[in-house]
Parts: sequence; C-alpha cells; structure tokens
Amino acid sequence: MIMNIPFGYEYVEITATEKNPIKHLVVRVATTPPEALESLRDYDKTYFEHMGEHPIEFIEE
Repeated sequence: MIMNIPFGYEYVEITATEKNPIKHLVVRVATTPPEALESLRDYDKTYFEHMGEHPIEFIEE
C-alpha cells in the first residue's frame, strides 16, 4: 500500500511513551491544530483499515 504523507505531518514526533517504550509516531492532541489533527486521524484510520495496526499514537494531554 502506498500512502502520501498526510497534511499536518510536521506535528508528528518520533518518541517513546509510557504506553510504548519503543520509539514510534506520536501526536500531542492539545498542541495540534484541528485541521492537521483531522488529517492525521484520517491517515491513521486508513492505515489501520489496510494494515491492521495504528501507525500513530494520539496523546491527550
């Protein structure tokens, strides 16, 4: 599956979290503009539908 980089990708961090200690894609919901957040959530949903896993962890802080 080939997917383009979604709008708002500049708000994605590559970091480890308590939930997942391995570095992965993370979006902090509170600091991401609504349009970018919607685009990133759509990307995550589409990826999940095709690959069966979520590539982005959304952190509600």
